[in-house]
Amino acid sequence: MDRYGFQTIATELDADGILRVTLNRPERLNAVDAVMHRELRDLYARMADDAEVEVIVITGAGRAFCSGGDFKQMQENNASDAYDDGFSSLFVDGPPLPFFLSLTSSSGFCLCEC
Repeated sequence: MDRYGFQTIATELDADGILRVTLNRPERLNAVDAVMHRELRDLYARMADDAEVEVIVITGAGRAFCSGGDFKQMQENNASDAYDDGFSSLFVDGPPLPFFLSLTSSSGFCLCEC
């Protein structure tokens, strides 16, 4: 069952406190659009406040982990002079949690602490 109920990000917490986070826009190679951007911000805040989360594993649905920003959305934003990357809104205070990035390609995986 999905833990947080996002539209573009699937989340599942197992009994060991491992939260599996899946970027879920495989038709766009999991590119970050405005919806996913907001959901990432909300996800970070929820993870920081979730006492049951011990470890986070992040992966992408389909054949790509994440292709970056959604260029189609960027073009639309630039055309309407309404582009706001919202980067600073992704910062959330909270205790550091171990993150594992599970890459879909053959490039392996990374371990980092945020």
